[in-house]
Amino acid sequence: RQKGAHVTDAVVVVEGTNDARAVTRAVTPSGGTLTLKGSYNAKMGHYNVPAEVMRLVAAAAAAHPQVIVLTDSDTAGRQLRSRIVQEVPGALHAFLGTHESSAAADTRYHHAGNVGVEHATPRAIRRALNAARTAASAGGSAGVARAVFAREDLRRLGLCGPQGGEAAPDPLWKALGGVAARRRLVGEFLGVGDCDARQLLRQMNLFFSKSEVDAAVASLPKDGEAVPAKLTDGGSDKGTGAAKEPDFDLFAYVAPGEAPPGFR
Repeated sequence: RQKGAHVTDAVVVVEGTNDARAVTRAVTPSGGTLTLKGSYNAKMGHYNVPAEVMRLVAAAAAAHPQVIVLTDSDTAGRQLRSRIVQEVPGALHAFLGTHESSAAADTRYHHAGNVGVEHATPRAIRRALNAARTAASAGGSAGVARAVFAREDLRRLGLCGPQGGEAAPDPLWKALGGVAARRRLVGEFLGVGDCDARQLLRQMNLFFSKSEVDAAVASLPKDGEAVPAKLTDGGSDKGTGAAKEPDFDLFAYVAPGEAPPGFR
């Protein structure tokens, strides 16, 4: 993937100009960087990328060997990334966990705890870019192309309760911070931010291996250890809850030969 120690044969797509500066401090992308300039659409209830920017990303994918998407580990980053999965399915996706992309102290622009690519070290950014992978989706309305993980896996790992609310989660998980906090920390470790159970399962099947998920679970607080606070100081987590996500689950798993939900 790399021609030299710090030269990446790709266009790197990030959220903002400070993120782009952080990337170029870490590597020299042969195709430069693109910023998504995403914003929160209150009417739609989620973050979106301007159409003209999406055209630039698609053009970059056609003109360069690789496009690598590196967004923040929060709700905004996850939703902006999902738009690219839909529109440019051949793009590669890189991830920085919250633990490696949070401001350690107040800056001119952010308070301590702000999450963003701009706060990551060059070494962390290079690691993320080197580990970039495609999404398990053909884009558009195709949905997720694999089902490595199931909701039962989340329940077994203490990342959600029984489906339908027919019973409370195992008391064991309450002693370890509760399923919601554990799920948040796993999402933050993986680089997709705070998710509900449906969203986390979708992200796991789209992007991550079993070993990566196991590493995230292994990082969770042990019995008697404090649960780390959520790291963010802005409005980037609008739409975290399921009620603010679109009713149509674009990336729900669809078995071969079946039409996606909403197209049956």
